[in-house]
Amino acid sequence: MAAVEEKSMVPTVLVGVGGTGVEVLSRLRRLVEEAYGSLNNFPIISFFSIDTDKDYKVSNPEVAGSPLKDHEKHWASVSGREVNDIMSNMEKYPWIESWFPRELERNIGALEAGAGQIRACGRFAFFYNYHKIRQRFFEACDRVKGHESLMLEKYDIRVSSGGLNVFVVGSISGGTGSGMLIDIGYCLRNWLKGQGSPLITAIVPMPNAFASINVGDRVREHPSFLQRKRKSVRISKTSVFT
Repeated sequence: MAAVEEKSMVPTVLVGVGGTGVEVLSRLRRLVEEAYGSLNNFPIISFFSIDTDKDYKVSNPEVAGSPLKDHEKHWASVSGREVNDIMSNMEKYPWIESWFPRELERNIGALEAGAGQIRACGRFAFFYNYHKIRQRFFEACDRVKGHESLMLEKYDIRVSSGGLNVFVVGSISGGTGSGMLIDIGYCLRNWLKGQGSPLITAIVPMPNAFASINVGDRVREHPSFLQRKRKSVRISKTSVFT
Protein backbone atom coordinates (compact mmCIF):
# COMPACT_ATOMS: atom_id res chain seq x y z
CA MET A 1 0.00 0.00 0.00
CA ALA A 2 1.47 3.34 -1.07
CA ALA A 3 2.21 5.83 1.66
CA VAL A 4 0.09 8.97 1.61
CA GLU A 5 2.12 12.16 1.92
CA GLU A 6 0.69 14.42 4.57
CA LYS A 7 0.28 18.06 3.64
CA SER A 8 1.38 20.57 6.25
CA MET A 9 1.69 24.33 6.43
CA VAL A 10 3.01 26.94 8.84
CA PRO A 11 0.94 30.02 9.83
CA THR A 12 2.34 33.05 8.04
CA VAL A 13 2.32 36.79 8.64
CA LEU A 14 3.09 39.03 5.66
CA VAL A 15 4.47 42.46 6.58
CA GLY A 16 4.62 45.18 3.93
CA VAL A 17 6.71 48.30 4.57
CA GLY A 18 6.24 51.49 2.56
CA GLY A 19 4.68 51.83 -0.86
CA THR A 20 6.44 48.79 -2.29
CA GLY A 21 5.17 46.73 0.63
CA VAL A 22 1.59 47.83 -0.03
CA GLU A 23 1.97 46.95 -3.71
CA VAL A 24 3.22 43.44 -2.96
CA LEU A 25 0.65 42.71 -0.25
CA SER A 26 -2.20 43.82 -2.51
CA ARG A 27 -1.11 41.37 -5.22
CA LEU A 28 -0.67 38.52 -2.75
CA ARG A 29 -4.17 39.15 -1.45
CA ARG A 30 -5.49 38.75 -4.99
CA LEU A 31 -3.67 35.42 -5.41
CA VAL A 32 -5.13 34.06 -2.16
CA GLU A 33 -8.62 35.27 -3.05
CA GLU A 34 -8.42 33.75 -6.53
CA ALA A 35 -7.27 30.40 -5.13
CA TYR A 36 -9.59 30.14 -2.12
CA GLY A 37 -12.49 32.48 -2.84
CA SER A 38 -11.81 34.83 0.06
CA LEU A 39 -9.18 35.51 2.70
CA ASN A 40 -11.53 34.08 5.34
CA ASN A 41 -11.31 30.71 3.65
CA PHE A 42 -7.56 30.56 4.24
CA PRO A 43 -7.08 32.12 7.69
CA ILE A 44 -3.51 30.94 8.38
CA ILE A 45 -2.19 33.92 6.39
CA SER A 46 -2.50 37.46 7.73
CA PHE A 47 -1.42 40.83 6.37
CA PHE A 48 0.11 43.85 8.08
CA SER A 49 1.15 47.05 6.30
CA ILE A 50 3.24 49.91 7.71
CA ASP A 51 3.45 53.17 5.77
CA THR A 52 4.04 56.85 6.39
CA ASP A 53 1.67 57.80 3.55
CA LYS A 54 -1.94 57.32 4.62
CA ASP A 55 -3.33 58.02 1.14
CA TYR A 56 -1.11 55.65 -0.84
CA LYS A 57 -3.08 53.93 -3.62
CA VAL A 58 -1.91 50.78 -5.39
CA SER A 59 -0.57 51.50 -8.86
CA ASN A 60 -2.85 49.08 -10.71
CA PRO A 61 -6.12 48.18 -8.94
CA GLU A 62 -6.84 45.49 -11.54
CA VAL A 63 -4.05 43.28 -10.21
CA ALA A 64 -4.78 44.02 -6.54
CA GLY A 65 -6.95 42.03 -4.19
CA SER A 66 -9.39 43.44 -1.66
CA PRO A 67 -8.18 46.60 0.10
CA LEU A 68 -6.34 46.25 3.39
CA LYS A 69 -8.68 46.75 6.33
CA ASP A 70 -7.95 49.27 9.05
CA HIS A 71 -6.79 46.61 11.51
CA GLU A 72 -4.35 45.27 8.89
CA LYS A 73 -2.38 48.49 8.51
CA HIS A 74 -0.69 51.17 10.55
CA TRP A 75 -0.18 54.75 9.43
CA ALA A 76 3.19 55.63 10.98
CA SER A 77 2.61 59.36 11.15
CA VAL A 78 4.19 62.08 13.26
CA SER A 79 2.32 65.39 13.40
CA GLY A 80 4.03 68.75 13.06
CA ARG A 81 3.43 69.48 16.74
CA GLU A 82 4.93 66.14 17.76
CA VAL A 83 7.95 66.68 15.53
CA ASN A 84 8.56 70.16 16.96
CA ASP A 85 8.26 68.88 20.52
CA ILE A 86 10.87 66.15 19.94
CA MET A 87 13.27 68.39 18.02
CA SER A 88 13.06 71.06 20.75
CA ASN A 89 13.62 68.55 23.56
CA MET A 90 15.86 65.97 21.92
CA GLU A 91 17.66 65.25 25.19
CA LYS A 92 14.44 63.62 26.44
CA TYR A 93 14.59 61.13 23.57
CA PRO A 94 18.08 59.60 23.74
CA TRP A 95 17.00 56.60 21.65
CA ILE A 96 16.43 59.06 18.78
CA GLU A 97 19.13 61.64 19.59
CA SER A 98 21.88 59.00 19.35
CA TRP A 99 21.43 58.60 15.59
CA PHE A 100 19.23 61.41 14.24
CA PRO A 101 21.13 63.61 11.71
CA ARG A 102 21.77 67.09 13.11
CA GLU A 103 21.25 68.72 9.73
CA LEU A 104 17.64 67.49 9.70
CA GLU A 105 16.65 68.83 13.11
CA ARG A 106 15.68 72.26 11.74
CA ASN A 107 14.35 71.03 8.42
CA ILE A 108 12.07 68.12 9.28
CA GLY A 109 8.33 68.73 9.14
CA ALA A 110 5.26 66.63 9.78
CA LEU A 111 5.49 63.03 8.58
CA GLU A 112 1.94 62.46 7.40
CA ALA A 113 2.26 62.03 3.62
CA GLY A 114 5.34 59.87 3.20
CA ALA A 115 8.95 60.09 4.30
CA GLY A 116 10.05 62.19 1.33
CA GLN A 117 12.62 59.54 0.27
CA ILE A 118 14.68 60.43 3.36
CA ARG A 119 15.73 57.34 5.29
CA ALA A 120 16.18 59.17 8.59
CA CYS A 121 12.54 60.32 8.36
CA GLY A 122 11.34 56.76 7.84
CA ARG A 123 13.38 55.55 10.80
CA PHE A 124 12.16 58.46 12.93
CA ALA A 125 8.55 57.50 12.15
CA PHE A 126 9.25 53.89 13.12
CA PHE A 127 10.80 54.88 16.46
CA TYR A 128 7.93 57.23 17.26
CA ASN A 129 5.29 54.61 16.36
CA TYR A 130 7.18 51.67 17.84
CA HIS A 131 4.63 50.56 20.46
CA LYS A 132 1.65 50.79 18.11
CA ILE A 133 3.50 48.89 15.39
CA ARG A 134 4.45 46.17 17.87
CA GLN A 135 0.85 45.86 19.01
CA ARG A 136 -0.50 45.62 15.46
CA PHE A 137 2.11 43.00 14.58
CA PHE A 138 1.07 40.77 17.48
CA GLU A 139 -2.56 41.22 16.44
CA ALA A 140 -1.58 39.95 12.99
CA CYS A 141 0.11 36.96 14.66
CA ASP A 142 -3.01 36.23 16.71
CA ARG A 143 -5.16 36.18 13.56
CA VAL A 144 -3.37 33.12 12.16
CA LYS A 145 -3.76 31.04 15.34
CA GLY A 146 -6.44 28.52 16.22
CA HIS A 147 -7.39 27.35 12.71
CA GLU A 148 -5.97 23.82 12.87
CA SER A 149 -9.36 22.06 12.73
CA LEU A 150 -10.69 24.19 9.89
CA MET A 151 -7.62 23.64 7.71
CA LEU A 152 -7.61 19.90 8.36
CA GLU A 153 -11.31 19.44 7.67
CA LYS A 154 -11.52 21.77 4.67
CA TYR A 155 -8.20 21.17 2.90
CA ASP A 156 -6.72 18.11 4.63
CA ILE A 157 -3.79 20.33 5.65
CA ARG A 158 -2.15 19.86 9.01
CA VAL A 159 -1.10 23.20 10.52
CA SER A 160 2.11 23.44 12.54
CA SER A 161 0.70 25.17 15.59
CA GLY A 162 4.13 25.80 17.13
CA GLY A 163 5.68 27.47 14.09
CA LEU A 164 5.39 30.89 12.48
CA ASN A 165 6.66 32.31 9.20
CA VAL A 166 7.10 36.08 8.90
CA PHE A 167 7.87 37.59 5.51
CA VAL A 168 8.81 41.27 5.36
CA VAL A 169 8.82 43.08 2.02
CA GLY A 170 9.78 46.66 1.18
CA SER A 171 12.28 48.53 -0.95
CA ILE A 172 15.48 50.29 0.14
CA SER A 173 15.10 53.01 -2.48
CA GLY A 174 12.61 55.33 -0.79
CA GLY A 175 12.36 56.75 2.70
CA THR A 176 9.91 54.54 4.58
CA GLY A 177 11.23 51.10 3.64
CA SER A 178 14.92 51.98 3.72
CA GLY A 179 14.49 53.74 7.05
CA MET A 180 12.53 50.97 8.76
CA LEU A 181 13.57 47.58 7.38
CA ILE A 182 16.72 46.94 9.42
CA ASP A 183 15.12 48.03 12.70
CA ILE A 184 12.02 45.96 11.95
CA GLY A 185 14.20 42.90 11.38
CA TYR A 186 15.90 43.27 14.76
CA CYS A 187 12.60 44.02 16.49
CA LEU A 188 10.86 40.98 15.01
CA ARG A 189 13.60 38.70 16.31
CA ASN A 190 13.29 40.28 19.74
CA TRP A 191 9.49 40.27 19.82
CA LEU A 192 9.29 36.59 18.86
CA LYS A 193 11.88 35.27 21.30
CA GLY A 194 10.60 32.22 23.12
CA GLN A 195 7.70 31.72 20.71
CA GLY A 196 8.46 28.39 19.08
CA SER A 197 10.75 28.48 16.07
CA PRO A 198 9.77 31.51 13.98
CA LEU A 199 11.34 31.94 10.57
CA ILE A 200 11.79 35.59 9.56
CA THR A 201 12.59 36.43 5.94
CA ALA A 202 12.94 39.81 4.20
CA ILE A 203 12.46 40.13 0.44
CA VAL A 204 13.86 43.43 -0.81
CA PRO A 205 13.93 44.71 -4.42
CA MET A 206 17.32 46.36 -4.87
CA PRO A 207 17.74 49.98 -6.08
CA ASN A 208 18.35 48.96 -9.71
CA ALA A 209 14.65 48.08 -9.90
CA PHE A 210 13.97 51.85 -9.69
CA ALA A 211 16.95 53.04 -11.75
CA SER A 212 14.99 55.14 -14.26
CA ILE A 213 12.78 56.86 -11.67
CA ASN A 214 13.81 60.43 -10.89
CA VAL A 215 14.16 61.68 -7.33
CA GLY A 216 10.85 63.20 -6.29
CA ASP A 217 8.72 61.10 -8.64
CA ARG A 218 5.89 59.20 -7.01
CA VAL A 219 6.68 55.61 -7.83
CA ARG A 220 3.11 54.55 -8.48
CA GLU A 221 2.75 57.20 -11.21
CA HIS A 222 5.94 56.40 -13.12
CA PRO A 223 5.31 54.50 -16.40
CA SER A 224 8.36 52.26 -16.06
CA PHE A 225 7.63 51.19 -12.51
CA LEU A 226 5.45 48.16 -13.18
CA GLN A 227 7.78 46.79 -15.85
CA ARG A 228 10.81 47.10 -13.59
CA LYS A 229 8.92 45.82 -10.62
CA ARG A 230 7.99 42.63 -12.44
CA LYS A 231 11.66 42.11 -13.20
CA SER A 232 12.65 42.81 -9.61
CA VAL A 233 10.61 39.94 -8.22
CA ARG A 234 12.46 37.36 -10.29
CA ILE A 235 14.96 35.38 -8.28
CA SER A 236 17.87 36.66 -10.39
CA LYS A 237 16.92 40.26 -9.60
CA THR A 238 15.97 39.94 -5.94
CA SER A 239 18.15 39.68 -2.84
CA VAL A 240 16.65 37.69 0.02
CA PHE A 241 17.86 38.31 3.56
CA THR A 242 17.03 35.86 6.36
